[in-house]
Amino acid sequence: MSEFEKKLSKTLRDIGLRAFELSPEFLVAEIEIRYGELSEKERKAALSFAQKIEDAISDESNKKLSLIEKADVAWAALDADDDTKEYAAYIDAVRVKDRPLSFWRGLVHLLRFDPSRMPHRELLGTILMIMVILAFLGLRVVRFDFFPPNVEDFSGLVDFFEQASASYTWRWSLWRVVWFIETSIFVAYILAYLTRENAKSVARGFMEVVYPFVIAGLPIIIGFTEHNYLTRMFDHHFEGGSMMVTVFGLTFSELYFQWFVLGLFLFGGLLNLVGLLWLRRAFTIMSEARALIRTGPFSFVRHPLYTGHFIMFFGSVLSRFHWYTVALYVLFVVGQIYRAKIEERKLASVFPEYDEYRSHTGMFFPKLF
Repeated sequence: MSEFEKKLSKTLRDIGLRAFELSPEFLVAEIEIRYGELSEKERKAALSFAQKIEDAISDESNKKLSLIEKADVAWAALDADDDTKEYAAYIDAVRVKDRPLSFWRGLVHLLRFDPSRMPHRELLGTILMIMVILAFLGLRVVRFDFFPPNVEDFSGLVDFFEQASASYTWRWSLWRVVWFIETSIFVAYILAYLTRENAKSVARGFMEVVYPFVIAGLPIIIGFTEHNYLTRMFDHHFEGGSMMVTVFGLTFSELYFQWFVLGLFLFGGLLNLVGLLWLRRAFTIMSEARALIRTGPFSFVRHPLYTGHFIMFFGSVLSRFHWYTVALYVLFVVGQIYRAKIEERKLASVFPEYDEYRSHTGMFFPKLF
C-alpha cells in the first residue's frame, strides 16, 4: 500500500459514513486537514476515487437510501470494476466499522453469500433448484395413495369411516384436489425458474441470499410433524355416529372443523398457485429485482404468494397442533414480513414506480381505503 493509499484509507476510517455525503472536493480537504497538502498526483487520485463514489450513489433510486446502504452500493460498484477493485477495500473498512452486527456483514465476503461474483449463477441456480423441486415432486407422487396422511387420525376412529357418508366422500375427493393444487405449485415453480427474467439487481449478503431460504423452509418442518388436530385438545365424544367436540362450552361436530381446515388448504393453495403463475417472469426466492408485476392478484396486494402461504400453513398447524409447530408458524409469519420488507427495499431501488404502486396496494391484504 502506497503512502497516499494509507492516507486515504485512514481518512475514510476517521470520517466513517459521512464520506458518502461529502463532495469529492470535501473529501480531499478532509485528507489535507490530517496530512497536509497533497501533491497534484495524489489530489487527482483522491478526486477520481471520490467521483467514482459519487457516481455510484447519485442515481435517483439511491436518494432515499441510508448512508450504510449507500456504502453498500458504492462498495459493489467499485468492487465490480477491475480499475477500482483495490479501493473497494477502503469502503468496506468503513462498512465494517460503522454497521451494527458487523459479524453478519462479514458473511458478505463469503462467495456463497454474494452470487453476483459467481459465473453462470443464473444457470447454476436454476439447475439446482429444479433438481430440489423434482425431488419433492417425486416424493409427492410416491405418497399419493397415503394422502391425506394418517387416515385414522384424520376422522378420529376407524368406526367413523365405517359409517361413510356422501359428506365423507366429498371430503376425501377435495383432499385429492388439495394434493393436485399443491403438486401444481411445484410444477409452477419449475416453470417460473425456466421462464423468469435475468436479475436487474442481484441478492447480496446473508439477509438477501440465505435468510429467504431459511424462512421458506420452516413450513417444511411443520409438514413432517405428527397429525394431532386442535379439536383433540378439548373434550370429545361420539354422538349419533359422529365425533362431537366441546370447546369453551360450545359443542359441534368435528367434521365442521375438518371442513374448515380443508377450506384453508384449498383457498390458500389456489391463491398461491395463481400468484405464482402471475409472478412467473419475476419469480425469485432470494431478494432480487427481476421485473415489477402489477396486474392480476398483484394489483390488490404486493405479496399474494405470502398471503397464500399464511393461510395454507395455518391450516397445516391446526392439523398438526403442537407447541413447536405453533412456534414455527409464528416465526415463519414474522420472518416473512421482514423478508417482504427487504424485497420491497430492493424493488424500490430498481423500479422508480414502485413507491407509487406501494401507495395503493396492501402488503398482504387489499387496502380498503
